[in-house]
Amino acid sequence: MTTNRIVRSAAAGAALVGGVAGLPYLLLSYVGNPIPAAMPSPGWFVWWLRSGQFDDHTAVVILAYVLWVCWGIFTVQVAVQLPGALRVASHVRSGGRVEAGRSRSLISGGAVQVLLTALLVTVLVPRGAIAATSGPSGAGVGSARPAVVGMPIPAASMTSESSAERVHVVEHGDTLWDIAAQYLGDPNRWPEVYQHNVGVPQPDGLVLTNPDVILPGWKLTLPSLVATATSPTHIPPVLPQVSVVEQRDPEYVPEDPAASPARQGTRAETEANHAWSTAAVKTSRTAPRDRVAVSLGADGYVGIGLAAGVAAALTAGRLRRRARGRAHFPFALDDDLTDRATEVSAELERAYLFTLAPPDHGYIQDEEDPYLAEWVVTEPLAPVERSYDGFGLPVLKASAEQEVTRARKALEAPTELAWGTSVAGPSVPFVAEEVAAAGLALDGDGADAALRALIVAASAAEGIPDCGTATRVVTTKAVVERVFGTAEIADAPRISTVADLSAALDQVEDEIGERRGQLRKLGLRSAADVRRFKPDHLMQPLLLITLPSDPSDDVRLTEAIEAGHGLDIHAMVLGPLADVASIHVAADGETRAERGQPASDLDGTYAFHMSVKAAEEALGVLAETTPTADEPAETVVPEGVLPGQRTATPTYVAEPPLGSPEPPVRVEVFDGLGVVVNGCDISGRFRPRLRTLLAYLGVNPSGAPREYLLQEVFALEVTTKTRHKFSTELSEIRRALRAVAPELADAAFIDDDPRTERLRFEPATIATDLDLFTRLLAAANTATPAQQIDYLTEAVRLYRGPVLPIVDTDWVEPVREQQRRRALDAYHRLAHLVETTDPGYAVHLLENAIDVDRYNIETYQRLMRAQAAKGDTTAVRRTFELLGIHMEDLDDSVDQESRDLFDRLTHGAGLIR
Repeated sequence: MTTNRIVRSAAAGAALVGGVAGLPYLLLSYVGNPIPAAMPSPGWFVWWLRSGQFDDHTAVVILAYVLWVCWGIFTVQVAVQLPGALRVASHVRSGGRVEAGRSRSLISGGAVQVLLTALLVTVLVPRGAIAATSGPSGAGVGSARPAVVGMPIPAASMTSESSAERVHVVEHGDTLWDIAAQYLGDPNRWPEVYQHNVGVPQPDGLVLTNPDVILPGWKLTLPSLVATATSPTHIPPVLPQVSVVEQRDPEYVPEDPAASPARQGTRAETEANHAWSTAAVKTSRTAPRDRVAVSLGADGYVGIGLAAGVAAALTAGRLRRRARGRAHFPFALDDDLTDRATEVSAELERAYLFTLAPPDHGYIQDEEDPYLAEWVVTEPLAPVERSYDGFGLPVLKASAEQEVTRARKALEAPTELAWGTSVAGPSVPFVAEEVAAAGLALDGDGADAALRALIVAASAAEGIPDCGTATRVVTTKAVVERVFGTAEIADAPRISTVADLSAALDQVEDEIGERRGQLRKLGLRSAADVRRFKPDHLMQPLLLITLPSDPSDDVRLTEAIEAGHGLDIHAMVLGPLADVASIHVAADGETRAERGQPASDLDGTYAFHMSVKAAEEALGVLAETTPTADEPAETVVPEGVLPGQRTATPTYVAEPPLGSPEPPVRVEVFDGLGVVVNGCDISGRFRPRLRTLLAYLGVNPSGAPREYLLQEVFALEVTTKTRHKFSTELSEIRRALRAVAPELADAAFIDDDPRTERLRFEPATIATDLDLFTRLLAAANTATPAQQIDYLTEAVRLYRGPVLPIVDTDWVEPVREQQRRRALDAYHRLAHLVETTDPGYAVHLLENAIDVDRYNIETYQRLMRAQAAKGDTTAVRRTFELLGIHMEDLDDSVDQESRDLFDRLTHGAGLIR
């Protein structure tokens, strides 16, 4: 026995003796007998808890009882595991091997097992016996050991496996049982996974020696799906349903089935590998911002490009409603925040907004987020500086220009169509080479659902406005009736439905003739050449979707498919068609080339698909984006009368909104998040997730339950871990506020109702600018005109820009639109109150109102009237041109009412009151 082994044995023995005998000796010597002389009654415990008598001695006593419990557990573990460790050591001493299943007789991974094994095996087993044991023989002896020079490694692991091998990267909570179930279809095949990887060096330098211990980050190679003679093949019959599909680990590169002869096996093995490939794509997880597809549950599985198009349509609808909104007074303070989005469109918009969330904002950070490293700004405290103009109003021009830029960006969507997702995770473009060359035929139980998703995606592509670069679809009523269950669908953009195939072919043939003529004029040969050399003459892609043709149209359809090659004109047939590449789409979206068909770029992919209900809802939203589908403007009020005069509804105001003392902390949400304490903004001292929580409570004064915040705001699952982490973050907020305001050492800042677990700001210590803004408007509703001027002046000074402008989430957008509407109404009302006594101030107020909302038509009309009253026709013309610029953002033109008003004001008709 070497000196090294003696030292190890002595250390393990000392640790065991110290744990079993040393700990009770110390506790009895320094703390005393743990058994009290008399047991206290339950009433005594209640009295003690209420009295708050918790000193250092009490803490030591509690700690001592905890240590006694731990000692008892440790001693029991030693007694339980000592016989098993003796058996293992004796078995190894005799030269035998420890089977993988025998190690499960021990309690795996415990400190007791490690100490006993180190002591007994080191003492009892000769050195040669340890060196002779390889791979599986160490399974029951240790857990993970360093890979050192001279350590025996099974020969199988040193040879190059066939390209059929797959790699699984171990994650927290994985077991060999689960890995075998996921990849091999049978959890009882876990010994095969173990034998395949035992002794193989891992990235962290350790090796697998115990089937019960695998560490996160290890890469385990997997045996073939074709089972051995003792283990029948089991292929998962149903792919797991998850909420989102994203890209795989970037380090994993799937092998090309056609690139390696080893993959050329039976069709059963090929189908088994396809089943694994699709399952691997569906179950991979990454941050929500990196998703490429979204699951709608029973309603389908769609690409992020479709979600972006639907989000753009919803944004366009909101902007058009804003454009035609009318001012109201008294102010509507009880208006509903609900949006007009349907359930499906709201979920798609939410998914798309997740992809836009910058990592430093913190409102989308789940456990798989690669940007979990959060930072805190710790610059010295500095007083908050505000920018006001000569009239004492906030300068809104910069925030207005940024808002317009964001609105224009929100109206955009990807142009390219996607078919689905590949094995590796990225989306697969629809127009593959064979589709462009010879068309494509769809068949299978999932063909209709896949086609529905493709049609909706084509309508959603490019966003608003239509620049003619996205694919245009021409189809027939027969296709629509089969796919959607009705002969009529919403008049959505870029979708043209004709009576029959003959009429569709007429359109396609006309388009072919026009494009051939355009190519002759440009001196080019194909649409690809146009994209390369003449990008300003792009040909809009055209997709013909039809059912199998009648004999009378067979020749025309075939000629159209051939002629469209090179002209960005493609065809898809829903059903079998001779001489056309055919693919089979299963009910769950798995796409395979039909037997006897040539290889397809879509083979082995997972197709996007939608239910009829989801597709109709999405097309309905997209149809509303066209100017002809806009809602009519609100009722026009005779000029000279302030629009929206209503009977004031008494609103209770808890305190006088002006001159009342404010709480020491103010959370600001207008024009971005601010946390002002003693005149200094400390928002940069909070981590991104904490800023998100403060922002949410700032725009939702009634607060929210913990579960809602975890699930809907942070996109986290509600678990014990996340709940504890959330509690820790609440404590961080309190500590940060107390650090800059020591006088608030006893303040809670955030009320936490233990019954409902609903969180809200503590009114005594935290106020919000949004709450003060609302109270000022409520006071103005019932005040005299002179008092209204004071209240409204203070209110518009508070509104420094949109609510949380850089946060694009579904819980911010309704509040942002509501407060923008209220601020606009406040500017309109204030301008109306001062226009007779101070017309210059009224003009300035209305110019600021345009910066509040660049799309509201009524604001431009009122400003043109005020400018004309001062005789400034140049300013009137400038305002009218600005209106036209912003209507172009919505793919719309200036309305007739504004045109008529402009003509009257600039052609001598005079001001109309």
